[in-house]
Amino acid sequence: MHIEFPSRAVPVSNKPTTQAVAAVPVKKFGTLLAAFFLALALVVVSAQQAFAHDYLMASNPEDGATLEAQPSQVVLSFNNDIQKLGAQIVILDENETPIASGAPVVEGKNASYKVPEALGNGSFTVNWRVVSSDSHPIDGSISYTVEGEDEVSAPPAETPPSPEETAAEGETSEPSATADGEATGNDSGEQAQEEKAPLPWTGIIIGGVLGLTAGIVLMILGKRKKKND
Repeated sequence: MHIEFPSRAVPVSNKPTTQAVAAVPVKKFGTLLAAFFLALALVVVSAQQAFAHDYLMASNPEDGATLEAQPSQVVLSFNNDIQKLGAQIVILDENETPIASGAPVVEGKNASYKVPEALGNGSFTVNWRVVSSDSHPIDGSISYTVEGEDEVSAPPAETPPSPEETAAEGETSEPSATADGEATGNDSGEQAQEEKAPLPWTGIIIGGVLGLTAGIVLMILGKRKKKND
């Protein structure tokens, strides 16, 4: 005997299960966490790059200093050794006009630039640009003021003599000069004549010597002739 039971539809619920509901927030949380760590890593890397650049630690003269005389050179000191290539310094006056510029001498952490001697007093700005140890260019500026004593004025020049005084002095000095010149000329001429004129006894002495020599020669020849005879 076959007995059939009436079929009964099992109701299907449209609500998500507990596992499905829990899986959705976990995925979103994981994505948010990954994004947070990625952003944190980017911030850390950017901060490291920012702090890796070198920076100016000190300068001579100091920024804002007031000096009694112009410094012989400007020295910039950094926290690390800077590169020698690419360094540049420009000095501006109080009107922001460039008055000196050039490449400083770089030695390790220091960069020095010789200041021209003719700058004088006033307010000055030093703009600098160097390449740091990580090959990134950095720049900045310092300022200083020179308030030296005014230079002592030169003594007034002597007043040149008037034409009348000059003429009077010329007239007074010319006769004496002429007289001295004539006296000197006469003395020199007389002395020269005395030196050139032969002494009167010179000819007599020379003639006597020649005669005596000739007599001796004749005597010797006469004696030899007698012996031969």
